[in-house]
Amino acid sequence: MGYSEGALKPRNPTFSDVARAAGVSVATVSRVASHTAYVSPDVERRVRAAAETIGVSLEKRNGSRLIAFILGNRSLLHPFHSHVLTAAESYCADKDYNLVFFPMHYSVNSPAVQLHVPRIFERGDLIDGLIVSGVNSNNLLEVLKQVRRPFAVYGDTVEGPWTPGKYDVVWVDDITGAYDLTRFLQNEGHSRIWYVANTRQTWFARRLQGYRAAMNDAGLQPLISSLDSNNEHEVGLLGTKDLLRRGCALDSIFGGSDAVCHGVYTALRDAGLSVPKDVSVVGFNDTPEANLLHPALTTVRAFPEILGRMLAEMVMSRINDPGLSPQDRVISTQVIKRESSRSIGSIHSARADDGTEPVQAVLKIDQDGSAGSVR
Repeated sequence: MGYSEGALKPRNPTFSDVARAAGVSVATVSRVASHTAYVSPDVERRVRAAAETIGVSLEKRNGSRLIAFILGNRSLLHPFHSHVLTAAESYCADKDYNLVFFPMHYSVNSPAVQLHVPRIFERGDLIDGLIVSGVNSNNLLEVLKQVRRPFAVYGDTVEGPWTPGKYDVVWVDDITGAYDLTRFLQNEGHSRIWYVANTRQTWFARRLQGYRAAMNDAGLQPLISSLDSNNEHEVGLLGTKDLLRRGCALDSIFGGSDAVCHGVYTALRDAGLSVPKDVSVVGFNDTPEANLLHPALTTVRAFPEILGRMLAEMVMSRINDPGLSPQDRVISTQVIKRESSRSIGSIHSARADDGTEPVQAVLKIDQDGSAGSVR
């Protein structure tokens, strides 16, 4: 139907129209749109259904367009997580969002009720969504769930029990990556492959799964040296020194990260051994450190840039469609061959002839700084 000049034009529907259709107050509609206060799920569903029926967007048209990047229990200079942050910021900028950085250091053992997050996270008029990276635990995720801000989680480094199916999660397939890297060494003729890492940490434990599966599939004995330390260089250095001190047979070392391999290199050189002439060394993550080591490190590329973009994209999907089912995406990995590994001929079995269980050497650091091996 046309309108003559001066005739009233049909107005656009407003929050007041949504409120009348849903049988609630305008303030309730505003709270649903901004997430600034709790609204029961039934009321929220009713409001959103009414808004959709009459064609009103509940998303802020002139909002802050701000995403918070939480880096839990990690240094900003961490080579992997800094790449995740940079990639997320770039993706947000392309989509006309700003990214604000929030480092958080908290105990993974603290109850959720005792965990205090910045109050700004509760401000729907300021923060549109959150990216959760670094090393985190279920207590933070539970708090963020209560805050009711859309968020996406880097799943590989969430420590302790949690329920991934409740959240939007991006994973790096480090289990398969570790399996592929171990098989790569086996195909190069290596059989006495030691895995050196702090296996108490979730991401190293995941890579241990892949390593162990590849060793078992090849009929070889998993050989594990675990050091309980948060310093990855220290893990590689002291874990390798312990193996050498005990005279363990080895032809290759799989360090759980590139930083661990830096420590492995130091220990081998201190012992007068050459990489890869005497011992092949391989790592994980393909951080810049992998190319700075000499010789350059064979490693697994984990694509932190793709991880950062996926996390940002997932948050924005949740912002635009709060009713989405939980999202779950996995990033594949790639073995990158460099000069730190070499072929040594045909593979041979390292399984114990007497059928004993695989060897696991665990190096503990006592409070006084002394080291001791536990077999």
